[in-house]
Amino acid sequence: MGRFLAALREGAPPYIVTLFLAALGWFITHAVDRARQSPLVEALIAVSDTDASTGEHRATVQIENLSDKLFQNVSLQIIFSDGPGVIIKPIETVAFAPAVPMKDEPLVVNNGMSFILPWLQPENRLKLVFRYRGGGTPQLVVAGSSAAIMIVKPSLRTFFVRYELETLFALILVFAVVTTALIALAPSEREGDT
Repeated sequence: MGRFLAALREGAPPYIVTLFLAALGWFITHAVDRARQSPLVEALIAVSDTDASTGEHRATVQIENLSDKLFQNVSLQIIFSDGPGVIIKPIETVAFAPAVPMKDEPLVVNNGMSFILPWLQPENRLKLVFRYRGGGTPQLVVAGSSAAIMIVKPSLRTFFVRYELETLFALILVFAVVTTALIALAPSEREGDT
């Protein structure tokens, strides 16, 4: 670590820091562009116990189209894995502007639930809240769509897609701080003259 700091003080290594941050910025931008070109839809299902004595749970499904693609007539289903589950009723559906709301109320069938989104435009975000009983884990699956959809859980990739601008701004701030620190730590040319 001492050699690295000593090398940073010599002057040439600021170019290494610049190249590293530029490569990191390019990598993030490239990865985000590739992710946006894929049919990427993020889905998060959060479950909370509302009445543990009866085994009733409240689940919130959040869906966001992170791709640049428009999906039409998207049919989604909530099914249960890891055990039985029975949906009691949907509580609320919210389409955050500019998202288009669901055509009809979600339909509860075969212990699960299905619903249709007429449009799922880029950067649309929807929320569905429902109650269910049982020990199963609710999962979101695609039953049909105008194009292939890849439903993923939140991850580092979806984080960078959602916060690309903020991440790049943070890299610029890191570059500014490191550059300022290197300039402040660099030996002054005036000190050598005296």
